[in-house]
Amino acid sequence: MTRATAIRLFCMLLTFAARHAMTQAQASESAHCVGLDQKFREEVANGRTTQAETLLADSLAPVASRAQHSCAGLILSRTAVQMAVSGRMDEAEKFAEQSVHVLGENFSPDDVVFFRPFHILASARFERGEVRKARQAFERMKTIRIERPEERAMLSGFSATLLTAEGRYREAESEYLLAVHAWEQAGRGDMADTGTVLNALGSLYIREHRLDDARRVLDLAFGIFTSAKDTVPLDLFKLLEVRAAMHVKLQEWREAEQDLREAVAMTDRLPGLDTGMLGRALADYAYVLRKNHRRREARSIEARAAVLHRQAITNMVIDTTELQAHAKSATK
Repeated sequence: MTRATAIRLFCMLLTFAARHAMTQAQASESAHCVGLDQKFREEVANGRTTQAETLLADSLAPVASRAQHSCAGLILSRTAVQMAVSGRMDEAEKFAEQSVHVLGENFSPDDVVFFRPFHILASARFERGEVRKARQAFERMKTIRIERPEERAMLSGFSATLLTAEGRYREAESEYLLAVHAWEQAGRGDMADTGTVLNALGSLYIREHRLDDARRVLDLAFGIFTSAKDTVPLDLFKLLEVRAAMHVKLQEWREAEQDLREAVAMTDRLPGLDTGMLGRALADYAYVLRKNHRRREARSIEARAAVLHRQAITNMVIDTTELQAHAKSATK
């Protein structure tokens, strides 16, 4: 269960950006841009990407005005956030990259409009194990002018993710606590953002074998998620995964099975969920089923996980830049 802990810590932080997609530049947006935004994201959410791209064609044309171009860039940024909160990370990364390219033609490099797309890029790359590229995106985030506690919270949250991956747990804990404080400063201490940080902190405590602390913060996170109006299915999916990991550490196999069963059942409400996230949940579920001597069910779940694994290999994008870097290191 612990082999993917660092990845899960990052996954818990993805929903930060989705709850704060509004930017300072939106205040002056026209009614036309707002309407276009809604239509575009509806098409993407329903899997009609080609139709969605057609909607932005005029705004991205060379003869388009600066306002049209800026509108298109912001729409792409918000759509990236929308895909991330649904667990559709490949699509999220694609829209984030497009957003950065379009916004780069109209805004200075340190403008806050770049913060969320770079947060998505850092997250997606970390999910694929491209830690160096994730860190590059994170360093770019640090160059952006931020004033609101929301951005400070997201910055601290991703910093904690990277520190955890490096085994620097005490520093990671401090960053998570800073993130919690920033959300409280933003008046969102009882909202899902804070629950997400507490969930990540609970996962860190499990990794450190601080199980009493883990149970405490996970109970707090669960209380927030079950009462906050901005909770999304992905929040509870991740919480159930982390809580199951705690039960496994305590050898509470029945409780672990219950949490993972609920998590897997929730995937019906997460269409397009990243195959890596779902595959990890299925693998954990099969492991716990075997511990509970339910081998037939475990084999069924393992077969489903194997199909996902083959799909992931088929769809994998090879990072040639990193391959070249490894090759150069090997020849030194």
